[in-house]
Amino acid sequence: MPEQQPRMAVMTRGNDNCIYLFTPQAWDYYMDRLLDLDLPDAERLSLMREVLAPAANCMIDNQWRVKLPEELAGYAQLDRKLEIVGQIDRLEIWNPELRRQYRDKVNADYNKISIPLFVGMMPKSSHSKRNVDPEQKEGDAK
Repeated sequence: MPEQQPRMAVMTRGNDNCIYLFTPQAWDYYMDRLLDLDLPDAERLSLMREVLAPAANCMIDNQWRVKLPEELAGYAQLDRKLEIVGQIDRLEIWNPELRRQYRDKVNADYNKISIPLFVGMMPKSSHSKRNVDPEQKEGDAK
């Protein structure tokens, strides 16, 4: 049986005192974006230092566990409990109390900030996703 490649992840500081966990591919994408940001050199250097200095390559074991680096665990104020939040391109690892505080703060504005996402998503007809001409025969193209 061929030897399995180790599963790897990259962790770094996230926003709002959480930890971001990326796949290597997602991390590479973010590093490309970081290099392409239209920022003055001093701001780019500061951002790179804050993102890269605490970053750590982490091995994922056979039970899908990963060891949290002490520096990042301290930044996120993690103790024994944590909350994992899935995002489109990463996982976020939170102290449950800090996550609750964040949700309380954001929930006050949720209706306002969610409108651009959800308005206009429903089809005009609940019976069909497209308009169908009843006179059109099957296989005829308009």
